[in-house]
Amino acid sequence: MFLLGVLLALAVPFVTQFIQEPHLPAILRGLPQVTAEIDRAWDERLTRRFPPGTSQSTLIAKLSRGGFVFQKSDGQLHAVYEVPSLACIESYYVFWTIDDGDAVQTVDGNHHLSCL
Repeated sequence: MFLLGVLLALAVPFVTQFIQEPHLPAILRGLPQVTAEIDRAWDERLTRRFPPGTSQSTLIAKLSRGGFVFQKSDGQLHAVYEVPSLACIESYYVFWTIDDGDAVQTVDGNHHLSCL
């Protein structure tokens, strides 16, 4: 009986993490719940938040504060924020290009939902 209690005490925080509403960074809050609408809204939000001319360091700092993780592929830096749930992982990607002066030229968002 004691062992069962210990196992439950260890499992409850793990399970509730997937059942509770995830804490999202401000930049992700209020996006549409319909998957087909998320990409367009995510792109628009990123363009408003990081218009052309924004310094890359500002973009990186703001995304870092929101919990985004940075990765490099094909020589280009991009950011991702993942929201895990019981059966799925929702990923929000940010891709950008910069000019020679380190200013953002373009920024694009992508949303991906992977489920078991």
